[in-house]
Amino acid sequence: MVKPMLTVTTSPVITPSFTADGKPVLLHNPDWSLIEYWTPVAHQIVDGLDLTLTWCAPPDARAAFLRLTMTNRRQQAVEAKLGVQASWGSLSRVTYTPVPLKGNLTAGLAPWVAVLVIVVPLAIGILHVWDIYQAKVHPADYTGPGITPTVTVQVTSGESAEQLAPTMLKDGVVESTRAFVLAAENSAHPTGLEPGFFVLNSHMQATLAWAALLNPKNRDQAVVTIPEGKRASQVLAIVAKETKIPLKDFQTVLAHPSALGLPSSADGKAEGYLFPATYPIEPHETALQILQAMVSRFNQEATAIDLPAAASRLGLTENQVIIEASMAQAEGGSVSDYPKIAEVINNRLRIHMALQFDSVLLYGLNAYAINVTDKQIATPGPYNDFEHAGLPPGPISNPGDAAIQGILHPATGNWIYFLTETGGKSVFSATPLKGQ
Repeated sequence: MVKPMLTVTTSPVITPSFTADGKPVLLHNPDWSLIEYWTPVAHQIVDGLDLTLTWCAPPDARAAFLRLTMTNRRQQAVEAKLGVQASWGSLSRVTYTPVPLKGNLTAGLAPWVAVLVIVVPLAIGILHVWDIYQAKVHPADYTGPGITPTVTVQVTSGESAEQLAPTMLKDGVVESTRAFVLAAENSAHPTGLEPGFFVLNSHMQATLAWAALLNPKNRDQAVVTIPEGKRASQVLAIVAKETKIPLKDFQTVLAHPSALGLPSSADGKAEGYLFPATYPIEPHETALQILQAMVSRFNQEATAIDLPAAASRLGLTENQVIIEASMAQAEGGSVSDYPKIAEVINNRLRIHMALQFDSVLLYGLNAYAINVTDKQIATPGPYNDFEHAGLPPGPISNPGDAAIQGILHPATGNWIYFLTETGGKSVFSATPLKGQ
């Protein structure tokens, strides 16, 4: 037996009528007693929900009923019976109570369609508002300190929790941006973010993720300490070893120092201006950026003490102060020696005596020793301060703040000679000392 085709037409108020093979019919037609018909009656998209209203005519026509299927943005379906509150996203479809057929099918269906047109959007709206409320007040959040694998998160300068939240979500550290923002807002340090790279677990509770970002122990960085008095070549060797950046990269930067930010008084030479300090080295930093940080630190220190004015008061240039500080740094056995060595330099220059600092001669020869030899003294060169009067052409090391301050505040005395003894103690005298 060939079954007739069931079709549905709707009016502007969604009052359906049914036809089979072009003729009006009722669903209790006995010819259809062996089959079940599912036919779309109406379709609408409301606030991102895909709504499909379907008329169902099972073999027992008296049990005919309407079925509404709603699909949200995440392709999750919702199911509830008329008069029963739905639980968002928990079931598969909305099923309305069967409507027994009474007389004319269209007349019996119209009231229920009208109810659906009013109730369904209202219910959807209520559920949507409830979903928004829950997400705002009780956002999704992981529990515990998280799991592996770890994730490296970069915090940029001036970045807030709200700005960082999308990155934390994308990298899988937190379950929702709102949970992370709330964790920051409720923290004792809501604005405590500092720039850098941080190693965090995946799937962390938002409060623990925020606390981890405030903990310096979670920074992904190398820490490099540059001791006072090291030559530029030694500084490069230290940072290359600690950062695993090839030494030649640093050497290339020094060979073309225009991008370092050196003060004009440096005459384009980095020696003396790689300020000794402890530097955090972030991932992906280049040799140029690392050396720029050292020069920048020198510039900060020079600004703090107003180096141009301080040098001018002594009748020196800024570069001359750094030259003398580098000499004092290389020769002094202790911080208390620096002002006295400054006075020795002043006194020798005043009487036009060659400075005769072993450290200066050795620098020019690219050598290291406690004392110089006669052969080295006889070796000509711009840094041979045994044969040249006056200051050397440039700094011979990278002095720290104490040595610079020693030059700017020299001691008072008639010292011409000094000798650093075993143990670091220096002796100063107006006459030659034994061993010189």
